[in-house]
Formats: sequence, structure tokens, C-alpha cells
Amino acid sequence: MESSLSSDTATILPHMVVSDLREPFYVLKFLNLRIGLLGISITYWISLLGFFLLTLFLAALIGLALYQTVVLTKTTNTLQAYLIGLGIVVPFWMMVWPLQFLKLVTLDNAIFRFLVGGIAPIVCAFRTIEVVSGFCPNYVTQSAKDFCFYYAMVPIVQRRNDGTPIVCENSQKLQHLLVFGGMMVITGLLQSILTPYDNMNVFGSITTQSSSWRSFERLGSWQLYANSALQAMLFQLYLGTYYEALQFAFALLTGYQSEAPMDNPLLESKSPMDFWGKRWNTMIHTVLKNGVYKPIRIRLKSSKTVAVLATFVASGLFHEWILWLVFSLGNENENNDNNSFVWYGGALVFFVWQAMLIGLELALGKTRVVQSISQRMPKPIQTFLVVCMGLPLAHFFLEPYVTKPFFSHGAMGLPMVVVLSK
Repeated sequence: MESSLSSDTATILPHMVVSDLREPFYVLKFLNLRIGLLGISITYWISLLGFFLLTLFLAALIGLALYQTVVLTKTTNTLQAYLIGLGIVVPFWMMVWPLQFLKLVTLDNAIFRFLVGGIAPIVCAFRTIEVVSGFCPNYVTQSAKDFCFYYAMVPIVQRRNDGTPIVCENSQKLQHLLVFGGMMVITGLLQSILTPYDNMNVFGSITTQSSSWRSFERLGSWQLYANSALQAMLFQLYLGTYYEALQFAFALLTGYQSEAPMDNPLLESKSPMDFWGKRWNTMIHTVLKNGVYKPIRIRLKSSKTVAVLATFVASGLFHEWILWLVFSLGNENENNDNNSFVWYGGALVFFVWQAMLIGLELALGKTRVVQSISQRMPKPIQTFLVVCMGLPLAHFFLEPYVTKPFFSHGAMGLPMVVVLSK
């Protein structure tokens, strides 16, 4: 889908932009090439923050209703609570909100859909299950204000042992700003490198007549894993960049420090559990733990293995929901060609594979042999093995984001380097 907006209109309405209309602020001539440098769109980030705050304001209102009907009445883990939470609030976030919001506001930009329509509703949906199941922290149930702040807030507030929020000092705010700026540059540079290649396959790709993406022939191709590693790094950088922007805005607006959602998982993880439990998107990990793992493990008295599998299945399902929200919702009347058709099921397959790796670690990770090898193995080798275990099916998750206009829609928010026509 090409944008029909002029560059001036696109600057004012970045949420409707589906192609990069920026003009280079500087052109560098190198050999026979003309290389353009593109600056970031400030209105892109301001508009994104505005829409996000609108979503959080609505979340606070929903949180107030939950507080009045479930928390204040002390009816958690009852039929009434589950009817309210699972019968009304969760369906509102997962179906009513995106359908009605996209009717009121034209969100053509995939990044806006992903962040505004997806992240906050998902967090609130799982927090709703956390609340009605009775796993909400006691320190946020003492008043409606505390509860609404907890329920609606993204990212997660950093707290002391007694539950009081930690104040973000001015030096820390400046650090968030500097890290955000640095991550924008790094992310923009990597995207500038990957963008010229077909589907961001820098190392080329083996194609077959039967299936150019999910064919078994590709599993024996080193190019698949090399490309997936670079694409996964870009995805990690995107999440890290946007989360850092959110942490900076959060600190400015509330004065509090927030927990770091990403901790360099692709370059520092020591095991699958370390990757998913401590480093990759810890905000989503927390809401899944409180909204899926604990209710199944404690309320249903299931085994740890079953609870872990259910958590990863829930993660796979909401990632499938995100694909529908970002790439399909509102595009039902478009032709199902290669540019609009979305293959579903890949994210679920990928997360079930990750659950199997976690299960394997739970079963063997504490054995004497594995512990001995782990202690002697250099950390870079451990990280390399962790990434290698996830790469075989990583393209099942990454496919929609690199074959559909996702990263290209986020280009406006990044400094980019482009090769201009002669």
C-alpha cells in the first residue's frame, strides 16, 4: 500500500504514513554513489506518544472499574470476578477496543498499530487475569489511585521492597535520553544495511517452487540462519529503542524509574530460561507470569512443565493476534496477494519450540554433567549455543515482519542512510 499523503501532510499525520517521504538533509558523494542522510521525524515520536497516552488513560478507567467491582469487594478468585474479567474486560481489550479504535482513527502505520493497538491492550488483558485470579500485589490494592496506576502503566514501575516507587533522578532521565538517541542510531544503521535486500535477506535465500519461505529445503541452508540472526537483532533493537523512548517519557511524566524491559538477550543470554525469563521483553514476561503461569500453576495446581507450556502457548497466541491486528484488521477487502496475505500459525510454532527448549533445560539443566559443562564453557559460547537453538524456527516468527511493511513503517523514527539515484 503506497501513501497518498504529501510530505507536509505526512509530517503532521505520521500515523497515516506507509512510506518514507523524508528528504535527505545531507548528500554525500562516494565513488559513483550518492548517499543521503535522513533525519528522524520528531512529530512521529510525539504522535506515537500521544496515541499511547490515550490508550493508557482508557486503561486507567477500566482499571478503576475493576477496582470497584473486584478488588474493593474482595471477590478475587470467585465466579463473579472471572465473569467480569474473562467475560467482559479481556474481550474488550482483545476485540472491542481494536475494532472500534481503528474505526475512529485511521492507523495505517504498522508500528502505530503494533504499539498503540497491541502492547497496552495485551498488558492490560493479562493484568486483568492477574487481578481476578488474586495475584495482584498487595501494595497496589490499598487505593484506587495506586491500583489504576499499576493496571494502566506501561512500562513496569521500579519499586522498593515495600512497594513504593523509586524516583528517577535527573541524571537517570538524561541517561535514558542518551541511550534512546544511541539506540536510534544503531537501529537505523542496521535497518539501512538490511533494507536494500529482498525481504532483508543479506546473505541471499534458497527458494523453491513449492514454498519460498517455509520449505524444508531452506532448513539446510546456512543463509537462513545468518539472515534470521540479523533480522532477530533488528527486531530486538526495535523493541529496545521503543522501550527506551517509553522509559524516558515515563520518567518525565511520572518522575519514577521503570524496569528495563530488554537486557541484550541475543548477545548475553546463558540459557533459554535466562533468555526468556530475565532478558527478552521482561515486561511481557512479568504479565505472562502473573496472568498465565501463576493461575495455572497455583489455582489449577498444574505441574511446572504444564504451566510453562501454557505460558508459551499464550505468548504464541497473542503474537498471532498481533499479526491480525497489524496486517489484517481493516484490510479484509484487499486482494490476498503476496503483499497482503498473512500466514498464521508461525508464531505459535516458534513459541512451542521455545517451550520445548525450556522443558529440556528444566529436565537436564541441574544434572551434574550439564552443570560441569556450563561452568567451564565461556559465556560467549553459551550465548552462541542459546541463539543457535532458537534459530531453526526463528523465521516462522520473523516472516511477517520482514516480508510485510513493518520495519519500513518505522523508518521515519530513525536516522537512515539511503543510496540515491544518480
